[in-house]
Parts: sequence; C-alpha cells; structure tokens
Amino acid sequence: MVIVLLVAVAFAIEFFSQDPSGQQQAAYILPPQPPLTPERTVAAIGAAQFAVLVAYTDQGFEPASLSVDIGDTVRFVNNASMPLVLAVSAESGTHSLPPGEYVEITFNQAGVWSMSNADTAAAGSISVE
Repeated sequence: MVIVLLVAVAFAIEFFSQDPSGQQQAAYILPPQPPLTPERTVAAIGAAQFAVLVAYTDQGFEPASLSVDIGDTVRFVNNASMPLVLAVSAESGTHSLPPGEYVEITFNQAGVWSMSNADTAAAGSISVE
C-alpha cells in the first residue's frame, strides 16, 4: 500500500511539473542578492566611473564621513534590508533607493555637505575641496 502511494505521489509530481506541451518547466531562479558590505559591492561593480562608494547598511553610512575633490562623483548604494530615502544637502529633494539600488551624485561646489536617511537618524558628512 505504501509503495503504491509513493508511486502515485511521484507520478503526480512529474505530471504537474510539465507544461501542456509536455516540456518540463524550468525552476524559478532568484536573481543575485545585493552584496552586504562595501568591499563586496566594489568587487561586484568592477571599474566604474565614480570616485568614492558610500554604502548604506542596517548600521548606517559606511564611511560616515569622507572627502572628495570638486567634480568627483560619489555612488551611494543601499545595502540595507530596508529602503533608503537619501537626502544630501548639496541637492534639493531626496532619492528613494530600494535595497540593492544606487544613485550617483557629482559634487561641483566646495563645502561640507550632509548625507542622511530621511526615515532614520543615520547621517554622515562629505567634505568637498
């Protein structure tokens, strides 16, 4: 009785895993997840056209403060588990970044600019010289 039941279950699995044309359906493969550290992010994106990478994690901005030259581009990547609402005082408005997404901002004016997550207390600074 048990053997008959196991054979029936195996047949049902095989039958329902095929599409109507008789071809077996491919398994759904999840896309790669975003790296969780700035180092792995740099390795994943290779040689890009930005001067500095700032990763936002569940612990805040990494690095929390940095210096760049006038005209440098900074890439902000959200490696946190929640969305990031990035506010940079050098710009008006915010950038909404789901986990794994990024935005690049070019700093064309000298000064000390703040960066923050508008939804949390996480903050940092960017010195442009």
